[in-house]
Amino acid sequence: MIQRPLVLLMIVSAFSGCATVDKIAPDKKVVVVSAIDPAMQGQKVGLTIFNSKQWIASDPGFSVNEVVLKAVKADLNRDVKLVDGKEINLIVKNEKNTGSVISLAFAYSQPELAQKLATLGKDWQADIILIIQGASAQDWIYGTSAQLDGFGQYSRLGWDRMPTFAYGCLWMRVFDCKTGNFARVIDVKNAQVLPSIKWHDQWQDYTPEERQAIQRGVETVIGRNVPILLSDIGLMNINVDRSVQVSP
Repeated sequence: MIQRPLVLLMIVSAFSGCATVDKIAPDKKVVVVSAIDPAMQGQKVGLTIFNSKQWIASDPGFSVNEVVLKAVKADLNRDVKLVDGKEINLIVKNEKNTGSVISLAFAYSQPELAQKLATLGKDWQADIILIIQGASAQDWIYGTSAQLDGFGQYSRLGWDRMPTFAYGCLWMRVFDCKTGNFARVIDVKNAQVLPSIKWHDQWQDYTPEERQAIQRGVETVIGRNVPILLSDIGLMNINVDRSVQVSP
């Protein structure tokens, strides 16, 4: 059995080759890839685990990665290359970051993804590649133990007077093409009230108007998340307040 001090030493060693990048220098060639899993999540949490409900759906008329790239383009302070992950066969599954040392070690240690990005970096002659992907986070809206994945709709069962929300959880991985390592992982989450939207057990049960309202809510949430990511890495001139995570 490996002793705890040795485990911690091995984990800390995983970070030794990763130089921290706070802000990207203006002379660096940057590529932003939006590689979010396109499946929208619907989750309704009950008073117990036995009456919670969930759906997962993909809508051909709604591309979350196109929404992200549009938001990125609107806020950039320099020219960068924008890539939809679908076009290069790169979609990253939602990942959870608990904030623990072990969780962070896994976030920084992704050899297959790093190898693919290293190859793309050579093809693009890039210095830095930013991968925007879906993330998972514990419920920060109602404070339950539920885990919210990626983006979608969130409701509470049995709380009819409490609103339903559109939400989004994102990660941005900063890949240094020169070192071949992930230099930083930034996370952000936000939610937006969806007035008058009721829960349905399946995506196809929503009316076209309800679907559009949820998708607009997701677009609004992404429109708040993206500037935070860009500001943190120096690709936006304005510092953005990340303290507001639920909006009316």
